[in-house]
Amino acid sequence: MSTVLVLDQAGVAASNCSPERAEALIGKGAAEVVHMKPMTIRLTRPLGNGVPSSARRAPDAPNPSQKKRSSRLRSLRARDGSNCFYCGAALEDENVTLEHLLSEKDGGSSRLANLALAHKKCNELAADLPVVEKVLLRERLRAARTEALPGRAG
Repeated sequence: MSTVLVLDQAGVAASNCSPERAEALIGKGAAEVVHMKPMTIRLTRPLGNGVPSSARRAPDAPNPSQKKRSSRLRSLRARDGSNCFYCGAALEDENVTLEHLLSEKDGGSSRLANLALAHKKCNELAADLPVVEKVLLRERLRAARTEALPGRAG
């Protein structure tokens, strides 16, 4: 099966497509024929959203990973509250980490079902422990915190 070379608006090779796709692009006015043999077309409209991939982001604009993290933090706070998964103490914004219950190296994902909010120090204590050990750590840290609360007789 033959392919058609597709050039972007600047004449730089962008990709290949089938002859049928090339005809459809030409028919919609989205491309023009440059050569017949080998068949080559040039796009008359920009690829994608028209913003060059090298376009610089405004310095104060959040990058996509910051947006994703903020979204995850909001979702986890709505689901679990604003306390550390391990010790149960309140979380301050600058000290919040996303804890993977099943570590990524053990096949855990970054889906919300595998995430919890934790203090940086608590997350470091849990490190890459197996899930069962993380639950036991949670019980120990919460018990220690309860014992340390004012008004508790030891």
